[in-house]
Amino acid sequence: MKQVNCSLKQLSIIQDGNMERLDVERSLLSAELDRADVLRERLAAAATLFKALGGRGQVNMPTQTQASSG
Repeated sequence: MKQVNCSLKQLSIIQDGNMERLDVERSLLSAELDRADVLRERLAAAATLFKALGGRGQVNMPTQTQASSG
């Protein structure tokens, strides 16, 4: 019976660890989706601005490294 109790405790610890890992992965994926939404909104705003200014041709959007350095 003592071995069964130890096994149940070990299983509970493993399950807790798995749940924590899954929760962290869910949070990461949620943050990645939020980042993609922000990028989409940024690009849509740039396109709207470009159209409003009567622009034609190619728009050169700054890359992430250019935007963060300047």
